[in-house]
Amino acid sequence: MARILVVLTVIAALVCGGDAWARRTTRSKLKTPEVQSLPGAEIPVRTGMITVQGYDKPLRSRYETMFVTNHTDSTVTAVRMRLQYISMDGDTIHEAVRVVKCQMPPKATRRITLSSWDKQLTLYYHLTAKPSRLKGTPYKINIVPQEMSITTTPTPTP
Repeated sequence: MARILVVLTVIAALVCGGDAWARRTTRSKLKTPEVQSLPGAEIPVRTGMITVQGYDKPLRSRYETMFVTNHTDSTVTAVRMRLQYISMDGDTIHEAVRVVKCQMPPKATRRITLSSWDKQLTLYYHLTAKPSRLKGTPYKINIVPQEMSITTTPTPTP
């Protein structure tokens, strides 16, 4: 009787949980992410049109923040930036191109918040306050605004 109970238990385990060994664990039909496009007309950013300053990313933070200033006479609706993350030894750790949609009036500054590329939360910007007890890896960053999208306000005619 005990032998029949053991055999039935094994058969039940194989029938109910048998697909666990056959289950596919890799993703299928993966697609390459498309390059984000700017809404409206794309205008190359020349020196002095857009400035980025005040970058910050503390250790264990899921976000990166920076201040972006519009020095043009038009409202900026989006900016494409190339972010290059550099180790303290000068090696490139990561590089990304991000499109940030925002409403930035002429001569205005806006704080921009991006989700961090550091998914393990082990890196921090070298000018951010050094963590006291936690260990992390500092890095530098090079941010270059590449293109922007603007809206022009029509000038009123008398």
